[in-house]
Amino acid sequence: SPGAYRAMRDFQMSFPASDRNGYSGVSTAEWDKLVITTYGLLQAVQCSDDGAMVPNWCTVGVDANNNIYHTGGSFSGSGTPQYEYGSEAARATFRVALDAAFYPEMALFWSPYLSSFH
Repeated sequence: SPGAYRAMRDFQMSFPASDRNGYSGVSTAEWDKLVITTYGLLQAVQCSDDGAMVPNWCTVGVDANNNIYHTGGSFSGSGTPQYEYGSEAARATFRVALDAAFYPEMALFWSPYLSSFH
């Protein structure tokens, strides 16, 4: 949920350090790394013949160069087909759209994903 991660980062940065009791906060760099990693994951698992759509569920790995890739592994138990764009996968589209709505200046990140839905 890249838009939510950015919003949490911004809220945390606006929260006065003097009001934090036993907690120093997560660095902006770590929040940004989470956003970038999320987009890397979405790119790695996109359905090849469906534009930017992603499957309901996926398994991923990280190679020696820290690139995220789809491992092709399988699992069950959610009640939704793993390799289809369905009710579980639709949440990813909403979450990226939230990033576009809250942070339009960050189009470099969300535009490649959402452009297939124009």
